[in-house]
Amino acid sequence: MLLNRVKASSQRALDVMRSPFFVKWLPLLLVGCLVLYILIGSLAFYLIEDGIHEYKVRKWRSNMDINRRMQARHISQRIFNDTRNLLIIIDKEQTERVQHLLVDSLKTYEHKIELVGMQRHEWDFLNSFNYAYSLLLTLGHGTKIPGTLPGQIFALLYAMVGIPLFYATLGLLVYRLLCPLLQSVSCAPTSRRIFGLAILKLVYIIWNFLLALYLYEKVFPNDFWMSMLVAFISGLTVQIPKLAMLDSVDMWFLLMANTVTSALVIACLIIFAAIVCPAAPCFKTHRRHPVVDRTESIPQPQKFTIIVDEAGESKLGEARKL
Repeated sequence: MLLNRVKASSQRALDVMRSPFFVKWLPLLLVGCLVLYILIGSLAFYLIEDGIHEYKVRKWRSNMDINRRMQARHISQRIFNDTRNLLIIIDKEQTERVQHLLVDSLKTYEHKIELVGMQRHEWDFLNSFNYAYSLLLTLGHGTKIPGTLPGQIFALLYAMVGIPLFYATLGLLVYRLLCPLLQSVSCAPTSRRIFGLAILKLVYIIWNFLLALYLYEKVFPNDFWMSMLVAFISGLTVQIPKLAMLDSVDMWFLLMANTVTSALVIACLIIFAAIVCPAAPCFKTHRRHPVVDRTESIPQPQKFTIIVDEAGESKLGEARKL
């Protein structure tokens, strides 16, 4: 009884999925599910990681302050021990003042060498969104990983489900946009598909070049080659070079731009598949056949006339055709 109910429910679900209405609106449905999935993932990373990370940042900064003071005390002791033979008398107040100056000097030195430590807002909602989105894009977020065990387990499960959902949605959207062109008679010849593939490759290069110009203007003002490298390497979802130089907004913009780049790559792959396998059902050309009028002409009833002869007798005769 239970098995029959499961079979009936499965059959009804298949009927709904095969209905023209469901097939027509499937891309928008997947987009809605994907947006909701990303927002849920971002909120989960924010709730799991943000509070614990802020505690770790406070602890790390406290340890850094303690280490600076200890290092300043050690330096001052060595200086004062070396000056005893010079008959220089240093009291406690002067010692503390020197140590304070040394602490400030160490802070300035850390700033000059661009020492990047733990940031307090590393897991705020925007950064959590960027991390969740970068997982689905298979781009990653540098060496950044959740610091808690629940966060790491959630990241693994989130990526296992989200990556197929993300690329299935993106691929279906691109295919639906290209489908009218691939199946039209005017674009059916292989030469025209090859020309379309070349145009898409040109658009891909121009898009990455524009992204490199943006990075050169906003992030790497003195290194255009680094801007080109970040644009093309991140567009291929390999990695993000110089990730530490990107703030949250720049990272978000780069992820959105890389999504467009991935869509262009998928479009190139679809057109290449249409060139290699033109007989595939999804690439077959729909030709319009001429409408043949198969209606049969209705025979007209035969007309007769009444003929009366000289004797007064009448008879039927065929009417003359005008």
